[in-house]
Amino acid sequence: MDSARDFTFGELLALAMEDADFAAGRITAAEFFRRWIRPGVNGEPCLPMAAERDGQMGLDVYLYRYEDFEAHQKLEAEVEAFSKSFSDDDYDTMKKARAEKFGNQVDEWGGVIVGKEQITINSKVHPDHLFKIGYLRSSYNDGGVNRILRSTLGKDLYYIFQPEERYQFKPDWGTCLKRALEVRDEFARHIEANGAFRIITVWANPLLDGTELPASDAAALKTFLEVRARNPPPAKEHPLWGGDFSSREGEFFLSPAALRVRALIPGISTVIGARPCTYVVYEDDEHFAWYRQALEINVEMCEWVLGQPDVNKLVLHWSA
Repeated sequence: MDSARDFTFGELLALAMEDADFAAGRITAAEFFRRWIRPGVNGEPCLPMAAERDGQMGLDVYLYRYEDFEAHQKLEAEVEAFSKSFSDDDYDTMKKARAEKFGNQVDEWGGVIVGKEQITINSKVHPDHLFKIGYLRSSYNDGGVNRILRSTLGKDLYYIFQPEERYQFKPDWGTCLKRALEVRDEFARHIEANGAFRIITVWANPLLDGTELPASDAAALKTFLEVRARNPPPAKEHPLWGGDFSSREGEFFLSPAALRVRALIPGISTVIGARPCTYVVYEDDEHFAWYRQALEINVEMCEWVLGQPDVNKLVLHWSA
């Protein structure tokens, strides 16, 4: 689950590496920032809120039932080969020819849509949860399930389902259930033994000139007061104002709910080279309950699949 707090600057750099278009050079830095930066309530540049980001960047896992998975893959390969037989300059011609050749077997983007059914069923235990029987989600920011599991257990959804380099595959569901139970129980024991703690990584903005960074307690306080003055709470509820955000100056927590910081630990971050940083350890009971529920639904999904008479027709789609 995404927290209401926005990305840290370090996470913005991580996002730059995760954005496939930017990483491949298909969009410029300016286009990357236009894609992700949004105006705050008072015009201050900020990253979009968690709910807005959700679905744009992250891991999405879907469950499908296929009539004949192998035949479906063969048709997908045929459609792909046909599409690639045209030059990039003939895209419109290709789309028309593809529609004529394959008809209602494909959508307008060339995806094969026949012979499969997406499974999405609300959990019996947590019916209002984002996780479903048939849908799992982990965003790339510090609130993503995988990020939380890796920091607490060193395991994640990849460990449970072992996708390797596959994007559509039939897992060993019995083994997946064992691992899902293992991760669920280990996470619960970790929280009970250690408490619900999360980490924010804070470092100096490398895009700022050194003279722009505060060099004293007084300068830091001045920066904080200036940022706070630019971001007062709106007179009425506003969808873009959460109170907690990142900006070029740092991380700010202006919402009424105080961040329960328990430690500030100097260290080294390895995101885009090694550089000094501060790891902020804070308590987050509310969201950790959500993660526990997500892991319970994951177990519920594996049990549901194993209870189906056509389990061999059920396929995971791994979209990262």
